[in-house]
Amino acid sequence: MFRTTVVNFDPNTAQASPDFGSQEVGELTAGELRELLEIFRGLDPIQNVEADPEVHIEARRHKYIVRTGQNRLMLSDPRKMLEPALVLSADAIIAELDGSAAAARTRAPFVIPPAVPTEPVLHSTAVATVPALRVAHRIALALAACLLAGYLAYPTLSAEPVAPPPHFTPFNDAKQEEAQRETISGVYMTGAQAGQTGIALTADGSLRLFQINTQGTPSLIQDSYRLGRIGNVVYILSNQPGGPIRVNEGNTLAFCGEIYTRLP
Repeated sequence: MFRTTVVNFDPNTAQASPDFGSQEVGELTAGELRELLEIFRGLDPIQNVEADPEVHIEARRHKYIVRTGQNRLMLSDPRKMLEPALVLSADAIIAELDGSAAAARTRAPFVIPPAVPTEPVLHSTAVATVPALRVAHRIALALAACLLAGYLAYPTLSAEPVAPPPHFTPFNDAKQEEAQRETISGVYMTGAQAGQTGIALTADGSLRLFQINTQGTPSLIQDSYRLGRIGNVVYILSNQPGGPIRVNEGNTLAFCGEIYTRLP
């Protein structure tokens, strides 16, 4: 049995909200916990970013924390905060909790005796080449370079709002801006691979920039935003370096040379 507590998450409605707080679910069987984790994994991405929900599980006198993001589950051990979280399926998490995964890792493997070569082995003298950076790594580096350039350009950033770029005209009609925020609110991603980045916009004017990590929860920057136009194009202006975010047609955003596509 697994003693389970949910934080900012209601498994009965499959909703996440900071208003829910911590609720003890009780002792769950492996099947019940698997069902809860699958519901947790399918949380709405906007609710997940806003509420930062967690599932706390106690098994074999140890406590574990499960988080979710991009339809994945991430298991971490509070006793080992310096170690990255493990991205696992619900079944694999249960195996880690009940000890069967650790037992499988320590089981002695079947050793196959090495074959005796019948012919001389030729050793290559070719020099190994360094593989090119993966696309995801290049995207992450490009975004980091863009943000770094912004910080170099504004070495004395403070809590004061960033000055709007030339020809930026803020929305003067509050109702029009509110309607535009409703239209663009959502989660936008450059991709779902590690190192790729996303932008989450809410109708109340909150903005979150995040990057998917190989293991563990995404890196996150939170801010607010304003809307305006440059010419006939709508732009999003925040207090982060990197320039304004262009709102394109077709549910995409343009920022730091990358295109962010809205998640369905």
